[in-house]
Amino acid sequence: NFESGATGWSDNTTETSTPYLTRFLGRHSLEGGAQNTYKNYALSGTQDYTVVSFDVYEIDSWDGEFFRVYINDAVTFNGSFSQGVFNTFSAGSSGVVSWTVQNTTPFNTNFAYGSWTDQSYHFTMIVDNSSPLLKIGFSSTLDQLTSDESWGVDNIKIYEVGSGTAPGPMEVVENTSNGSVVGRVTATDANPFDTISYSIIGGTGAAVFNINSSTGVITVANSAA
Repeated sequence: NFESGATGWSDNTTETSTPYLTRFLGRHSLEGGAQNTYKNYALSGTQDYTVVSFDVYEIDSWDGEFFRVYINDAVTFNGSFSQGVFNTFSAGSSGVVSWTVQNTTPFNTNFAYGSWTDQSYHFTMIVDNSSPLLKIGFSSTLDQLTSDESWGVDNIKIYEVGSGTAPGPMEVVENTSNGSVVGRVTATDANPFDTISYSIIGGTGAAVFNINSSTGVITVANSAA
């Protein structure tokens, strides 16, 4: 989170002047889609993949402009937001990055700044490489001042995942719809002729989640549970 500021970010502007949000990175607008707000993180270089999660705030009068997430200088998410409607996204991928988006506000409401409706989202991104450097950036195509429309980011978490280790926390928003991707597990086998198969064999989540036996991708099976 950004309670102590935004050290290391190319634009370290933070905001806290709303009763419903803690201090966050932003507000930002008028970037023309360029990656003006970014930070480099040092990793071990021994990870199989890296899990990145964060919250995004869509604030005020968005009307179809695009919010962008960059991973290692490549656009990995490019989604259109509009106020006054309930925007939904599910899952996708770009290059070595796969992503899921969960809505964290179940309805449109005005919770920040101007009189327009706002929305918040929880992003999870899986970066499939072992690079010792991870660059995360954000931008938008907003064309008005932050007093009219803007975005913010908060609660950035980064987890390195190695072979045979726990995949890191998987955060699932309440009432996430069936079929939504919430995470992935990986495994390796010393015998190259063996076929790896994934399954959920028990526990309290056995009836709540499905796992793809070939890919290890975990999805919601029973959102009412």
